[in-house]
Amino acid sequence: AIDAGAQQIHEVQVPDSWKDAPDEGLDLAHATEGREDAVAFVNTVQAAVNAQEGNNLPVSAVLPYVDGTTPSGTSAYEKRGIAVNVPVWNTRERALDYTISLPGPSRLFREEGAAARERALPLCAMSNTGGRTWDIGCVPFIPAPFQWMRRMENLLEAQKEFGLSGLMESHHYGLFPSLVSDLGKWMLLYGSEEPPREILRKLAVRDFSEACADRVLAVWKDWSDAVASFITPIEDQYGPCRVGPSYPFYFGPVSLRLNFGATARFPWTEKNFYEIAYPSYAPVNDPDGLDMGARRTEAEIAHLPGVIERWEGGADALEQLLPEVPDRKHPQIRRMIGVARYIARTLTTTLHIKLWWRENTRLALETDPARADRILDGIVEIVRREQQNVRAAIPLAEADSALGYEPSMDYVSDPAHLEWKLRQLDSVLEQDIRKYRTAIQLASKLKAASSSGS
Repeated sequence: AIDAGAQQIHEVQVPDSWKDAPDEGLDLAHATEGREDAVAFVNTVQAAVNAQEGNNLPVSAVLPYVDGTTPSGTSAYEKRGIAVNVPVWNTRERALDYTISLPGPSRLFREEGAAARERALPLCAMSNTGGRTWDIGCVPFIPAPFQWMRRMENLLEAQKEFGLSGLMESHHYGLFPSLVSDLGKWMLLYGSEEPPREILRKLAVRDFSEACADRVLAVWKDWSDAVASFITPIEDQYGPCRVGPSYPFYFGPVSLRLNFGATARFPWTEKNFYEIAYPSYAPVNDPDGLDMGARRTEAEIAHLPGVIERWEGGADALEQLLPEVPDRKHPQIRRMIGVARYIARTLTTTLHIKLWWRENTRLALETDPARADRILDGIVEIVRREQQNVRAAIPLAEADSALGYEPSMDYVSDPAHLEWKLRQLDSVLEQDIRKYRTAIQLASKLKAASSSGS
């Protein structure tokens, strides 16, 4: 390599004007306000050093700092333009694997599409259009037709822009037939010239009635916006959003059954060939910014209750329309209502597991017995609320055998697994938390004894 490098040396012509190029120096602003000691240091020492004039400083300038200490807070005055572009975390454009929260196309697809067109290469897209994604993996389809419509519109646009010649569906194709697959037939297969919203309205008339159609569209639009507002992080795609309300809540500080981030023990069926990971929303070193970790968890805890309310509110609204709809259409409508309520139950488990992770993490780090006991009270409350959530999911799964089924995991949140989840939560309350509370009481006694000197 050294010999090859020597052979590649060539002359570079430098303009003669460079010989007389003036020294532009470094334009560095001085401090005009702030603490007196910080301003003095910045203007006397820091500005000269950053201008590469440090060797010209007189000894008197650095005498106040001979012990090696300098005033704090002076970096605020030191803006040297160290980067042309400053990266900004943007969770609205960070999603992994199978999702409908972002309708696409991604920046990567656009780059590949442009390259394929330039080289006249055939281009196929891997895209969910069948109705099921890992956003909520245990329902037969996600009834968010306006979001699916956006994806299908974008696929048609990609066909024009990049010469898209084929569509490869994922292994998570949704239940057929469904509202989503019917929309796909009209938009992608039949090539209907009608505006997509008009197609959706016709589907609403077909499945409900002309009198109800606009109100149904309003519900579908709200559900679609709810899906778009919550981009599932990777911890949830491989955890509660994928599995559903039976997702286990293992007690972190005391249980030897599991370490955070490890594979969770779960009563798999014989046909299962995937495993689930216990979510650990810890900060990660991810240069691509795909996994936001704890940076987004608090925001999601604040945001999810509103998303859950939109799914439940839409289900309530459709329930109220039943008297206006012919009886023969009721079974299909009730199924859609059940899917929406099951999504709400899954998102509630997702909210609870985020709270669970946060409080278990706090408990593991808390050394004061009284404060630890109060954190434990909050953890018990999370268990109680999750028990109510699981109980509400059982009749939904009993009414529709497609609920709780995940294609690569088999049945994971069917009635049998939901009953297992209730027993698992009982075990946490009766064994893990009870043992930990005993440990807290012992620590409190030891602290009191230490304080009294006995």
